[in-house]
Amino acid sequence: CAPAGTGLKGAVAKFKNAFGVNNVAHRDVEAILCGSLGAKKALSGLGYSEPSNHQDWPGMKEITWHLPRDRVIELWTDALSEGVDQLRKSNGALKLLSCHLTLYCGRREEFYSPFNVNLFEEKVEKETIFKPSHLLLLIDDIYDMYLRLTDKDQLFDT
Repeated sequence: CAPAGTGLKGAVAKFKNAFGVNNVAHRDVEAILCGSLGAKKALSGLGYSEPSNHQDWPGMKEITWHLPRDRVIELWTDALSEGVDQLRKSNGALKLLSCHLTLYCGRREEFYSPFNVNLFEEKVEKETIFKPSHLLLLIDDIYDMYLRLTDKDQLFDT
């Protein structure tokens, strides 16, 4: 569901293989978002419906293209919360949450971030009860990203 230009799925697969696939519990924020009833309802409310020959609808391209930025951020935040909750309940020795910190809307030619660092920390009164131990930022080669993002049906396919 995530844009193909980032290579995130491949990076996650390498991480899981390095640490043992059975030891890693993984959730992807954009995959949760794309599979959410909220995203489908939001798009349906604007008159968009699932094409008969497209089983992976909606993708991030449809979500970011058709929905207003504020609605995308709200749905992304809901997906993040769901992913964190699922990981918290999982038995994996390592818990991996993947996401994109920058989104793109081709209709508005706009890059924006849905990220709010406070979403990763849960407090009860003044006591922190949940906080990630590590943050790993992956930065892909710009030329590789350009080639992937301009492929057919990708974000910059013109």
